[in-house]
Amino acid sequence: MNDIERRALLGAAGIGALAALSKAGPLNPPAGSVASTGRTLDEIYNKITFGDGRIPIPASSTTVTIATPGSYVLTGNITPAAGTNGILVSASNVTVDLNGYTVAGASNTFTGVVLTGGASAVVIRNGTVTGFSAGVAAGPGSIGVVFEDLLVKDVKTLGILASSGTVRGIRVRRCSVVDTGSTTTSTDGNIVISGISLTGAGHTIEDCVVSRFLYNGSGTPTIRAIALNSTPPTGYGNLVLRNTITSDALLTGTGIHFFSSGVYRDNTVVGFTTNASGGTNGGGNV
Repeated sequence: MNDIERRALLGAAGIGALAALSKAGPLNPPAGSVASTGRTLDEIYNKITFGDGRIPIPASSTTVTIATPGSYVLTGNITPAAGTNGILVSASNVTVDLNGYTVAGASNTFTGVVLTGGASAVVIRNGTVTGFSAGVAAGPGSIGVVFEDLLVKDVKTLGILASSGTVRGIRVRRCSVVDTGSTTTSTDGNIVISGISLTGAGHTIEDCVVSRFLYNGSGTPTIRAIALNSTPPTGYGNLVLRNTITSDALLTGTGIHFFSSGVYRDNTVVGFTTNASGGTNGGGNV
């Protein structure tokens, strides 16, 4: 390497060093602890959608309200304060994937996931709801709703329900409802306790497990594991198929109860004084 080449190389190295120093910030930073000026990973993560376009719902200690159509997915547990709902869906055309997380109530009141304002074409799936008065509910006017792959446990009175005759076409499938009534107290009187309780018409309950009912009150409860509540002339077209309904002790209550017409087929009921009442026995029931 001749003298000219050596000088050129040293000059280039010097320029690079000066450029690096110019980007490094002050050599004598101000006193005090170092704090980030950017956003956290959680703040960034919770602002973006999943790769499949779903909208993340981060962990929350307050009620989550969904008022816009879309597909949503939980990224943490929902633990609202006592006396409030967990997730409130007021829009139609909504899918909520609980993604294996839990919606947990604090005072055995209100509802874990509730549809309001006639929210229709809604799917709630894949998670646990516990600790409320009612687990998952479709409100008046809801049509074409699906509840699937849910575990509803330790709710006070009703696991999965629709309480209005204007509800149509609810499909409950592959859900487990366990220990309903476990949070009743000595102050509770003659209440109704049901695992799945649907009013309206055109509903299908299939491949679900409803097990273990408890009552700690001072009255006489009415216990129906699965109940289709509409009376004639409404309440037609309801199906109860391939469900397992059990009690760990002989229970004064009804396994499957129809107030109106409907068909029940291929169900197993164990531990109730009445296996089924009302409706049409389609065969294969035990």
